Amino acid sequence: MTDSNFQIIAVDNDSRELDKIRKAFDLLKTPCLPILYNEGDNIDEKYSNIRIAFFDINLGGLGNPADPLLCNIIASALKEILDKNNGPYALIFWSLHISKLPIIKKYIEEREKDDIPSPLVIDTINKALINNCLLYTSDAADDLLCVD
Repeated sequence: MTDSNFQIIAVDNDSRELDKIRKAFDLLKTPCLPILYNEGDNIDEKYSNIRIAFFDINLGGLGNPADPLLCNIIASALKEILDKNNGPYALIFWSLHISKLPIIKKYIEEREKDDIPSPLVIDTINKALINNCLLYTSDAADDLLCVD
């Protein structure tokens, strides 16, 4: 387990998408650890003390995957990346598949006993909206992260 200096992580299977969210946090001078993850990857270390975790819903890169497969991939990634005793955190899905949130949320809540670190909050940010705005200005980054 790694007691990370980062309290925010971003997990995606597309390095270009990770760069977008990392640049937004850089503009805010807020450290964010980008983690490139593909289904079946073996993550060498688990992180603890993470307070906000941004995850792409479609980590398998499968287009429009069936719900059970999608949920299993997300559960596996959460177990591989976050320590079971991580502490309180918000899980924010950064995705084009936001309609899948209720299914994923229910799945995670039902499997807390299966060593999936339990988030306090689960929500989404629609990637389509982010991809259509200028993310490289501090105003756009503030809007993305709801900063006043």
